[in-house]
Amino acid sequence: MRNLGLVAVTATGGFLLISIGCTSKVVETISSIDAGRPAVHAPPPTHAPPPGNVGGSSGSSGSSGSSGSSGSSGSSGSSGSSGSSGTSGGTGTCPTTTPIAASTLPWQNPTAPQTGKCTEAELSAINAKITTAVDDNDLKSAVSTTCAQCIFNDAAGASWAPLPETTAGGSPQPVTVNLGGCYATMTGSNACGKAVQNHFDCAFEACADCADNASLSTCLKAVDSGACATEASAITTSCGAIDKTVMTNADNACQPASATYVYEGPVRVACIAKP
Repeated sequence: MRNLGLVAVTATGGFLLISIGCTSKVVETISSIDAGRPAVHAPPPTHAPPPGNVGGSSGSSGSSGSSGSSGSSGSSGSSGSSGSSGTSGGTGTCPTTTPIAASTLPWQNPTAPQTGKCTEAELSAINAKITTAVDDNDLKSAVSTTCAQCIFNDAAGASWAPLPETTAGGSPQPVTVNLGGCYATMTGSNACGKAVQNHFDCAFEACADCADNASLSTCLKAVDSGACATEASAITTSCGAIDKTVMTNADNACQPASATYVYEGPVRVACIAKP
């Protein structure tokens, strides 16, 4: 399972643009969203990619020649040999042209809603902490233990909370934002939720080598006809038969227009008050 990390992003025209160079690690997985919604009806917000590849290392300098021995007209020292040139950094493909199989993307059915475990004030406290937090422990410290246990859980477990996490890197970090779990809860269809989540995570995977805002924006527009075509089709298959009003309610609850961060809708539905 891949730890997505958390990168601050800004939203423009329905697509998320990365703010490269953010020093806060926890902001690398939790992405912000714009006023429009629609992970189901358009490419969803996605996690920001890591900065581009670094350039190659420089060659070592050559050693200086030894000085000539003195004499009537001492011979000159030989010149030092030049250092070898450095190798250039690699360049990733943005977006990847290789189809991403949904079976390679992590998913667990959502945990049952535990409404009343968190408050709006606690969600606001997490939002305020995002830009300075180093890991999930910093976010958990902003809320009650009861609230933290509702929002975060082990990504390797049998079900997912809004922010499933891993400690594989030492400190707890989310592996994704469980947007699909929110849709599963709101629609009553785990198949629809899985399709939304797979599409969400596929977009991140497909655009992981995009190194700047322009390439990321272009990538997000291209994935549905490329690497994530299967995942896009699965949304139509798994969510298409659900009543339109139910889907609209899910959109409004899981990606509310008033939200700044993708996790806000999932946290409200799972831990504050399911609509």
